[in-house]
Amino acid sequence: MPVSQTVEKILSSLIDDFKSIVCTIKESKDLQILLVEELVGSLEAHKQRRRKKKELLDQALQAQLDLNGTRNTQGRGLGGRRQGGRERGGCGQGDVEADTNQTKL
Repeated sequence: MPVSQTVEKILSSLIDDFKSIVCTIKESKDLQILLVEELVGSLEAHKQRRRKKKELLDQALQAQLDLNGTRNTQGRGLGGRRQGGRERGGCGQGDVEADTNQTKL
């Protein structure tokens, strides 16, 4: 079997994840002289680039998630303190003082 047929069979048997690189290889390389080793090297390089992009995306999403989690925690903590302070300092003590004044009279 000629090498060019082997290359064609490999390209046609790849999964959809490699569709873009298959098109690029078919358009940019002469498949009649392309060696199987060169093809495998191109496919491996593509796979590594995709893996690297996925890792970077995962890291970015994790950082965003961590950042959003920190914001939510701080927001709840500040809101809880402010609200608790108002309840204890505002209405609660004012009512106690009013009750105390009434008792003294």
